[in-house]
Amino acid sequence: GEGGGEGGGDGAAQQVAMQQAKAQVTRLEAAIAQHAEQLKEANSRAEVLEHERDELRNELLAAGLEAAPWSSRPSKPSGAAGAAEHGAKAAASQDSPAAAGAAA
Repeated sequence: GEGGGEGGGDGAAQQVAMQQAKAQVTRLEAAIAQHAEQLKEANSRAEVLEHERDELRNELLAAGLEAAPWSSRPSKPSGAAGAAEHGAKAAASQDSPAAAGAAA
C-alpha cells in the first residue's frame, strides 16, 4: 500500500497536492503558450505598421516634405507658420517698438 496504514492519510494529501501542482503547471504552460502567440501577433502587427510608416514617409519625401517627427534635425517651418515664427524671432532679437514703449 501507500506507506502502510499509518501514512495513508498523509500519502493521500500529498497526492492531492501533487495533482493540484500539476494542474497549475498545466494552466501556466497554457497561459505561456497563449502569451507567446499574442506576442507573435503583436510583433507581426508592429512589423506591418513599421512598413506602412516607412511607405508613408517615402511618400512624404517624394512629395517634397521633410519628415519632421522622426528626423533628428528639426524641419524648416513653411508658409504662414514659418513667417510668423520668423517674425517672432526678429522681434525678440531687437527691441521692438512695443517693448520700447512699454519700458518708457
